[in-house]
Amino acid sequence: MADQDFYLQVEKEIASGIQDEAMLSKAKIMAEENGLSSNVNYTKLRVAELKSNDRKETAAAVATFSIKTLKEFIQKALPFALLFFLIMFILAIQFNW
Repeated sequence: MADQDFYLQVEKEIASGIQDEAMLSKAKIMAEENGLSSNVNYTKLRVAELKSNDRKETAAAVATFSIKTLKEFIQKALPFALLFFLIMFILAIQFNW
């Protein structure tokens, strides 16, 4: 998701009054320290959280896809691998390897 989407989502949260109370409290403390408004600090904190969650979801999706792809590969390759080892076993017996 693009940065603009995260910021828009946070703006809608603020406008609707649906905010994380703990994060809003932290934003108010930060406002006293850095002179920015609590909404600006809240937006920065919330966007950072949304980006972090997005990265985690993306990583989970990639891992799920990788596992699925690996399972499909193993299912397709297993018969050939078994055939290869069976032929090698027969050749080993035949030539006393």
